Amino acid sequence: MRGNRSKDFPDLTIDQIKQAVKYWRAVLIRQDQQRNFNRYRMFEQDLGLVNVDQFDTAESNSVDSMVTITRTENRIPAPLRLKEWEGITHVGEIDKTGQPIPVVDAQRSYWNQYNKYTGNDREAFYRDGYVYVKNDKTLDQINIRGIFEDPEEVYDYKGIDENSPFPVPEDMEQRIVQSLLNGELGFAVQMQGAQTQQQQE
Repeated sequence: MRGNRSKDFPDLTIDQIKQAVKYWRAVLIRQDQQRNFNRYRMFEQDLGLVNVDQFDTAESNSVDSMVTITRTENRIPAPLRLKEWEGITHVGEIDKTGQPIPVVDAQRSYWNQYNKYTGNDREAFYRDGYVYVKNDKTLDQINIRGIFEDPEEVYDYKGIDENSPFPVPEDMEQRIVQSLLNGELGFAVQMQGAQTQQQQE
């Protein structure tokens, strides 16, 4: 690598190559989820223990609804949007072996309160960067796991090395590389080959 450019693809910056990898990772995960839903654990990242507090449901500086809900104090990295669900795979208490809190769609959560048998049960949902927990105001921290759009955002969120491996299985790594060569990086490879041929001539 020279400066901020790849030695193999000098016309592309490292950041451009990273963006291409993230794009194809997201595309292939979505395709994989439609065929092999049980593989989601292979793409999962753990945010660790996340602080939560009570917030007014109006979430406004000028208006109060007088109703509070448990919510993460800060926004979390964006989960990967999949076909039928947000990419949040687990919400639970600090005991990671304990009973998980069911994760439901944000719209469905509203109607669930009218269920005769489960209307008062705990449930979690994701909306606008936050995770909410209904029917439990005793929590100080929760554990969140999920399939996130940008693995590097998770590394920054947790304060760990951004060069840590991306959460993908080996078979998908090969598909990503092939997709890059056939797609965005393929053009760079072709251009580099043409330039090399001209120099040899």
